[in-house]
Amino acid sequence: MNKFLYVGCGNHRLIGFTHVEIDFSKTYSKGTVVKPPEILCDITKKIPLGDNSVELIYSSETMEHLKYREFLNHLIESHRILMMGGIVRICVPDLDQLVLKFIERKADIENEKKFRPQDPDFPISNYSELFVNEIMYEDHFYNHNFETLSACLKTVGFGEIKRCVAGDYENDNQQITFSIKEAEKNRNELLIVTAKKINTNTSIGKFDLVNKVNILNHILEKYLNLHIGPANHRKTYFPKKNFFKEKIYMIKNYFLK
Repeated sequence: MNKFLYVGCGNHRLIGFTHVEIDFSKTYSKGTVVKPPEILCDITKKIPLGDNSVELIYSSETMEHLKYREFLNHLIESHRILMMGGIVRICVPDLDQLVLKFIERKADIENEKKFRPQDPDFPISNYSELFVNEIMYEDHFYNHNFETLSACLKTVGFGEIKRCVAGDYENDNQQITFSIKEAEKNRNELLIVTAKKINTNTSIGKFDLVNKVNILNHILEKYLNLHIGPANHRKTYFPKKNFFKEKIYMIKNYFLK
C-alpha cells in the first residue's frame, strides 16, 4: 500500500493514489466502469491502515457529506494514520462563495439547471431556489468555509493550516503532483485547505456514534446496512414511549365521542 490516500473517491481515480470509498456501487456510476477502490471502509470509523503510515490524505467534495462529529472522527482517524509531518488536503464547496454568489445574483440560472439533477422538491427557477439547492445538494450535511474547517482541524490537533489555490501543490513524487494539479484544474470555486500533523496524539478522542438505544437497528446497521425508522419523522414512532401515549390518547378520544 502506498503513502498517498484519496478518501471518498467515488468513481474518480487518481494515478499514484490508494483509493478509499464506502460505496462499492460508485464503481459503476455515471455510465463509467472503473476499478474498485483498493480500500472499502467507513472513513468516519476505521481506515484499515497502520499508525503513522501515510504521507498525504486527499479528498475532494466529500467532507460536506459528513455530519459535524463524523467529520471530526474522520480527522482523528486521519491523524492516526498520518506520519509526523503528514498532510491532509481537503477540497469542499466554499460556503462563503455560495453566499456571495447568491447575494450578487450573477449565476446563469438556465445553465445551472443543466448540471444539476432535476428534483421536483428542489426546483431551480430563481436565485433563491438555486441557493437552497446548492446548500442542500446531494445529502450535504455540513457546508464549510475556511473558518469552520480551520476550527475542526485545530480541535483535533492539526497545525500549519493554510488556504490554498487550486492546483498549487508540489510533492517530491512527480506523479502525485501531476495528479492533484489535474484533479484541481479549473476548480477555483472550491475551498482547498491543507493541514499538517504536528503532534503524536490528537487533542480529542473519537465520538461514539453507534446506535445503542435500539438493539434491532444496531444489529441491522452493523451486518446489513439497514435501518428501521419512522415513515414520517414528524410523528412519534414505535417503540418510543410517546407512541404508546398517543395511541392511548386516541383510543380514549374515540370512545368518548
